[in-house]
Amino acid sequence: MAEEDEKAEVEDRTEAQDTPQTCEGGDNAETEDCGSAEAQDTPPFDDAASNKNDAGPFGSIDVSLRSRSKHDKASAKESRADWTKAMMLVKTKIAVPQSVIGKVKLENKIGTRSSMLDSDDDMKVVALATQRALRDFGKMQAAEKSSVDLVQGGLVAENGDGIQVEIGAGLEGSFPSSDVVSFAEEKEEESRYCVHQPSFRCNKICDDEFSKVRAAFGYSERQYHAVFGLQERRKESNFYVISSKDASGKSSSFFFLSPDQRFILKSCTAKDVKTLVKIIKDYCAYVESCKGERKSSTATGAKKTESETLLPRYLGLYGLEFDDPDVPDVVVVAMTNFFGGAYAINRKFDLKGSTYQRAASEKERAKKSPVFKDLDWMEEGRRLHFPTREEMQAVRNQLQKDTKFLSDMGLIDYSLLVGIHEIDKSNLQEYEKPEALRVISVRSGNDTITYFGIVDVLTPYGKKKAAETIFMGNLVCCRDISCQRPPVYQRRFMKFCDEELLACDEKDVKDGGKEKG
Repeated sequence: MAEEDEKAEVEDRTEAQDTPQTCEGGDNAETEDCGSAEAQDTPPFDDAASNKNDAGPFGSIDVSLRSRSKHDKASAKESRADWTKAMMLVKTKIAVPQSVIGKVKLENKIGTRSSMLDSDDDMKVVALATQRALRDFGKMQAAEKSSVDLVQGGLVAENGDGIQVEIGAGLEGSFPSSDVVSFAEEKEEESRYCVHQPSFRCNKICDDEFSKVRAAFGYSERQYHAVFGLQERRKESNFYVISSKDASGKSSSFFFLSPDQRFILKSCTAKDVKTLVKIIKDYCAYVESCKGERKSSTATGAKKTESETLLPRYLGLYGLEFDDPDVPDVVVVAMTNFFGGAYAINRKFDLKGSTYQRAASEKERAKKSPVFKDLDWMEEGRRLHFPTREEMQAVRNQLQKDTKFLSDMGLIDYSLLVGIHEIDKSNLQEYEKPEALRVISVRSGNDTITYFGIVDVLTPYGKKKAAETIFMGNLVCCRDISCQRPPVYQRRFMKFCDEELLACDEKDVKDGGKEKG
């Protein structure tokens, strides 16, 4: 066992040498990396320092919530208060249901490895607790599926995907209900972990709906929990971390990324939680309604029936409540990484379809990995090129359906996140492998591979937004501001897609071979 522990620790140190450079979401305000967010944030992914003595684009790898408070106490206090408010909302106002291919390369991984943080870092404590909870949820679900009594310290097996799969050691925590797992404090002298672990509880929120969403996107429960859950005998989390300090100018969110970069856990504000819980049943039904046959990324190329929506893929919602007052209570949402593809992102855009003040500032352009906006896209003459009209029209139709759903839900401020990889023409054989991680992408000849998806969808058009529309749009500037009523926002977004975004490389024979976009 000592050799296994040593091997895991060596692996941690090796993987922590990454210089990450991909992205998941965009937002509305200026960020250090990847977009902006006035209300719903997604991580601005960029390179993080590889060790404590090596300064990255943010300086040292100071991702500690406590360290943040030393530099900016007011901001840290506000962030913690928002996370706590989200957890209180879960507890008091929300009824919790009882019920071999092109993988992400090491150099493209993003965030700081959790093992590189100080042992008492809050981020490290929360990351480990989250993985312990998701491991137990996975074991319990597998045991229930197999009708097996999962006894503390026992070994059981799950008959999944036609093979026997060992679940491993018994549960660590106790289950006061099927959707809540509780853990006792790990005493320092007796703990199996090298990270402080106070007593805490974790509850699954609306998991009946989220389990259907996971199935609609083609993720088995065993696969999902295996990616997020802590591996047996591991002494600390192997998540990658992007702190609230590094996330964005207005963001109070932090992010955990799974070791394989497929999934993200993002901390939620109370508004995020309230909106997501409010729409989850409709979201679940909509995602299921978008199922269609698509070619699998596996070596067999077999077709699978999966949801083809371009909306964020929300896969789970979890509330963590700690008895240690120094560790913040948080609610985190699990989702997929839109930029979790096999190739590095060379240029990023956050497109809303609005033109008023929608250009990257000089400050943004000076960053190591800037995020450009609508006016920049138009000025550069960019397009999302599809090889055939049929493929272009399919994406256009899906964008129309997705944004109509958001409009019907009364949601605005969403954008299309676009990441462009410039193909290395001197190494074309590198691009023969299909993507492995269900990312949404399109290849334009031997020029570019573009990843894209809709992000930042949890902003409701309420009284404050209505006032902003009237004041900013009519009384102040009468210009094409971002904030508009949901139907207007959706029509403008689609107009931008038709006029400035979608193009086809297929030549029209009737038009003398002239290419039409």
